[in-house]
Amino acid sequence: MTTSITSTCACGSFSLKVDYPNNTLPIDRGFCLCNSCRRLTGSCGISYILAPSKHPIDITKFELTSYESTDRLTRYFCPTCGCHGLVKVSHNQAWHLATGPLDRTEGIVNWLNCKWVEDTLDGGISVWLKEIVGPDGKKKPIPRYMLQDWNNGALVPDDIPLNVLPEEKKALTDPNKLEAQCHCGGVKFYITRPNEESKKAQSPFPDLMVPYHSHSSENPTNETWWLRDNDTKYLAGTCTCRSCRAASGFEIQPWVSFAFSQLTFYQQCPIVLGYCALNVSQFLGYCAPDQILQWCADFDFFDFLGIYSKMQYLHGRWIAH
Repeated sequence: MTTSITSTCACGSFSLKVDYPNNTLPIDRGFCLCNSCRRLTGSCGISYILAPSKHPIDITKFELTSYESTDRLTRYFCPTCGCHGLVKVSHNQAWHLATGPLDRTEGIVNWLNCKWVEDTLDGGISVWLKEIVGPDGKKKPIPRYMLQDWNNGALVPDDIPLNVLPEEKKALTDPNKLEAQCHCGGVKFYITRPNEESKKAQSPFPDLMVPYHSHSSENPTNETWWLRDNDTKYLAGTCTCRSCRAASGFEIQPWVSFAFSQLTFYQQCPIVLGYCALNVSQFLGYCAPDQILQWCADFDFFDFLGIYSKMQYLHGRWIAH
């Protein structure tokens, strides 16, 4: 007996159906929070599952763009919507499927832990992922590993305040500049702290605050909802909707909202103001961290994801949830 699942990207250009033997399910998997994975995808944590060994994948049947992130891993993403769909391991020619575009993960994936938490400096998404419902329907705590989760990997000590930047890193940061970049370095920018210019932006309320279709998103008084803690931080949140998962390739999308006036690119990037969704793959055909920036159409406003620099941190200093 087998179970079929389908992986489909946001634009529908990539669609792959695979059959898993029932005795191989669910597949144990953790969220990887390492620097490379975050910068490759723009997501706060990624996960892949091994494709069935008896289900060959002919990559030539799909119009996907490849990117060799290491000498052993080649990642494939949709050049239209940016969705990460597959990764191939060179030493054993094994294919792995990104979990975000799957039509379901219940009964397919058994989420185990968060790993490579050390790279985030502040704990990243693991700060929020404290427990999860297991295959038996019961809640269980999610272990957090400093690095790898195998071979007796070290757990994050309970006494480490993960929302505070380590002392040895403070001297290496600019407290007024938050840097971000993709894996290959083709996109690199920074945002500055809120100031009076931040209050001049205009935007309706986001789905983060007003659920889609449930209430009007109009903001007639131009409430500066993107500012928090006496206008010293930016509003941030996460999204697990189908659109975000199918556009990125992964389960959880983090967003930070800020005014366009706070954004500076280190290099020339052909951004078209007024685009509803800025797709980095329009001008970057390399690592494609799909939705680094999203332009809110007709408003002086941007959102960006969790690809901040290794020497920067967010929790408690730059953002409020």
